[in-house]
Amino acid sequence: MKKILLFSLLCIALVGCEEKKVTNESLIGEWECSAFNLIAVWENGQFKDYDKGGSNGVNFYVKYYMKDDILMGHYIVFPEYDTVINPFNLDAYQKNNSKEEVINGIKRKLSSGFNYMQSDKFSFYTSEEIIVLKGTEEIKQIINKKMKEEIACKRIKNIDKY
Repeated sequence: MKKILLFSLLCIALVGCEEKKVTNESLIGEWECSAFNLIAVWENGQFKDYDKGGSNGVNFYVKYYMKDDILMGHYIVFPEYDTVINPFNLDAYQKNNSKEEVINGIKRKLSSGFNYMQSDKFSFYTSEEIIVLKGTEEIKQIINKKMKEEIACKRIKNIDKY
């Protein structure tokens, strides 16, 4: 009896410790999403905190489904308008990519990431940072920018096929 109880507790602990990760298959379904564009301006030699600029974000719906082993996203921003269907590369967001380059004295950094929240909630982001390496503070205030788009989604319906 003790062995069965011990084995049961061990199984529960192992299941509870598994890594929470979103897969292509777990995204299949209908989702309600909100997208926010955030901007951080340059002031006194550094970026200020991100500001939503009074925006409430853009709400949209997306249906994820598999087609020829490729995850597709059917995006519906306004139901009365045409919709967009594109492949969705989940791996590109989950790798927390970051790329940096310097061209003509301007440093540009691009990054993206994915956040698992629950089985029916996730968010991801893309960001871009532009910094003038040499120049007056006035020029830097005009050109230096940090922009980020955050998208948060929650599942509204499971689907088997599309």
